[in-house]
Amino acid sequence: MQYFEWYLKPEDKLWQKVSQEAKELKKVGITDVWLPPAYKGSGGKYDAGYAVYDLYDLGEFNQKGSIETKYGTKDEYLQAIMDLHENDIKVYADIVLNHKIGADEAENVYASEEEYQNRNVDTTLPTKIKAWTIYNFPMRNNKYSDFKWNYKHFNGTDWDESGRKNGIFRFSGKHWDKSVDEENGNYDYLMGADIDFNNSEVVEELNKWGRWYLDFTRVDNFRLDAVKHIKSGFMADWIRNMKESRPNFLFSQKTALTAGRNVFPAPPERFSLKLRLVGKVYFHFHLRIGRDRVEQLFQERLTYHHRKHKVVQFIVLVYIGKETRYHHAETVTGNGPCSMLTAGTGTKVLSRHQNLSTVSGIVQNKVLVQRTVRMIAPIAE
Repeated sequence: MQYFEWYLKPEDKLWQKVSQEAKELKKVGITDVWLPPAYKGSGGKYDAGYAVYDLYDLGEFNQKGSIETKYGTKDEYLQAIMDLHENDIKVYADIVLNHKIGADEAENVYASEEEYQNRNVDTTLPTKIKAWTIYNFPMRNNKYSDFKWNYKHFNGTDWDESGRKNGIFRFSGKHWDKSVDEENGNYDYLMGADIDFNNSEVVEELNKWGRWYLDFTRVDNFRLDAVKHIKSGFMADWIRNMKESRPNFLFSQKTALTAGRNVFPAPPERFSLKLRLVGKVYFHFHLRIGRDRVEQLFQERLTYHHRKHKVVQFIVLVYIGKETRYHHAETVTGNGPCSMLTAGTGTKVLSRHQNLSTVSGIVQNKVLVQRTVRMIAPIAE
C-alpha cells in the first residue's frame, strides 16, 4: 500500500506514525508498504522529497533549514523500517534519480535555450548563463560520500540566474538522451538540474549511493520515479547492479492517472513486478479524487484479467482522516462489471453491478480530509 500522500505536513510525523501503526497494518493484511522519498529536498522539512537536494541526508544534517525531512529524522526512518520488518511487512523506498534542485552555488556555463514543446529545437545560439549546479553539501562534510556535483554532471537546467529567466537550457557539448519518452520531442528534461547519465562519474556515484542505501536502510524494494525521463540503458544497468547487491530485489515503476489521461509505463503483464504477497500478485494504482476516467481505467484492468484468469479478486482500501480505515475483499467471476467501496461502520457497500464512477462520487462526497483513494487490484488467483 502507499503509506503517504502529497499534503502531509511536518507535524504529521510520518515515520513515527509508521512505527505506531505497523502492528495494525499487519493485522488488516498489509504485507508491503511504499514509503515516500526519505532524503532531503530543496524545501527542507516542507519538501515532499521529489525536489532532491542530497540523497545521503535522510534527516541527519542541518541542511535547507532543518535537520529532519518532511517525514522525520534519519533515526525515526530507520526505526520505522525495523518496525515494519518485525511485523513481516516489506518496505518500498521511493527513489528519485532524475534531477537535483537547490544547489549550493551557481556557476557560469554556455547553454542553448530549447523550444518548450519540442526539445529537439534550439531557439538561441549558445549563450553564457549562470546555472545553479554546484552541490558541495557543506553541512554533511563528506560523510558517506565526498562526491561534489557541478555543471559537467548535468545536461541542462530551467533557470538562468544572471538573466533571471526561466526556460529549458541545454548545456553546450551536451545532448538530451535518446532512449527516453518522446513527449515534447524528447522528454529527457523534466525539472531542476537534469542529471547526465552518460557521465561516468555520475554513473559510478549513483551505483555507489544505491548500494549504500540498500545496506544502510535495509529496505526490501525500490519504486523508481520519473523513469520515462531517464536513459533506459542507465536504468537497466543500475537495476542490474542493485540486484547483484541484493538477490531477489524487486523494482516497480510509477503508475498514475494524471490530467485525465492514463499513464502506464509498461503493459499489464509486466505489472507483476509491483507487489508480491504469498502466492498472489497485487497491482497497485493510486488515483486522485476528482480525476476523469476512473471507471475506464479500472474496467480495462478488469476486462484484461477476466479474459486471462477468469477469476479475479479486488481489494479496495480507503483511508479517512488519520484514524479510520476500512477494507473489503471480493472474488468476482464471469465478465460482468464489478465495483465496491470498503465495508465498515458508516460506509455504504456498493453492489457488484454499480460502476466505479458511482464509487468515485461517493468517496468524493465522504472523504474530505484524505485526498487519495488507494486501490490495490487485481489479484490473479
